Amino acid sequence: MQQLTRVTLMVEDVKQNYQLAASSAYPGIDILAVRPTNFDVCKHACQTYEVDLISLDLAKSKALPGFVAAQVAVNRGIFFEVCYSQSFRDPNKRFLFFNNVKRLVEVTRGHNLIFSSEAMRALDIRRPADLRILGSMFGMTHDQIEATVTVNYPRLLKRAETRRLTYNATIAFDKTELFAEPVPKDNGSSLKRKDGGQPQSKRAAKRNKQQQNKN
Repeated sequence: MQQLTRVTLMVEDVKQNYQLAASSAYPGIDILAVRPTNFDVCKHACQTYEVDLISLDLAKSKALPGFVAAQVAVNRGIFFEVCYSQSFRDPNKRFLFFNNVKRLVEVTRGHNLIFSSEAMRALDIRRPADLRILGSMFGMTHDQIEATVTVNYPRLLKRAETRRLTYNATIAFDKTELFAEPVPKDNGSSLKRKDGGQPQSKRAAKRNKQQQNKN
């Protein structure tokens, strides 16, 4: 089993430089996520940031992307995270949570969504069957629900791997081979060397051997 690392950055200001505009940012992080706190930051993240995941606090804020920004993010391969345990913590905000998720499903057309728990307790974790029921309550179709709880997770990992190991998703390279020192190759030559370490030809070596025999 492989253990992956994830970092979620809280993004509050569009003008602040979070170093997220390049695909080579944070190469040591397996999954790079951002959590925008307002509409402008969310729109900027969808259109500009080279991240793998946009995590939204759907029970506290209305930092939802518009239709155009959401489609740009989907076309760029960025995923949106729905943390279902947010509806368990405060029952008074459950209505806002469901409305925001339904709106997110509309602007993304049900694409590039994943369900996460963000659970503080083990009792808040739900089974895949429960997630399918939640998806139907969010107004998702059967195909959208199945993609959200199954194939979108390996797609997210593939997206993250592409961000880390390629330059602008076009050229792949192996860092270990790129920066490794060249290993000298043995050409298998049977040429003998003089005392100074310089190679000599077979004819010269034979001549030196004959002179040594005469002496």
